[in-house]
Amino acid sequence: MEGTIRMSKNTLYYGQIVARIAGRLYSINHHSNDNSWLNDHGMSMEDVICDVCADAGRVFDCLEDLSGEHFIDWSQALDHYSRTLLKSMTDGRIPCMADMISMAANSMDHSRADD
Repeated sequence: MEGTIRMSKNTLYYGQIVARIAGRLYSINHHSNDNSWLNDHGMSMEDVICDVCADAGRVFDCLEDLSGEHFIDWSQALDHYSRTLLKSMTDGRIPCMADMISMAANSMDHSRADD
């Protein structure tokens, strides 16, 4: 219907958020275990990915709850957020919490329903 604003009712649960982020990030696991810093600290890329997924999921879930925004396509926002996290990690940067907050907010803004 022309001129109608569509509202999103597709909020996501924390477990769904983490699973979708993990699905995207695990694609880098098999060719990233040669990092000497990780090896020196007894960590693997799998450990890092698990930590990033948990933190990134928590950030996205909290911002989703805080926003109260009904005009965001949450599924699209999460896909955009996951791709942004993957890009950061494949560029060799492990995102900190501030990075994740910025990425999530930008992804949510990118995924607003058209007026």
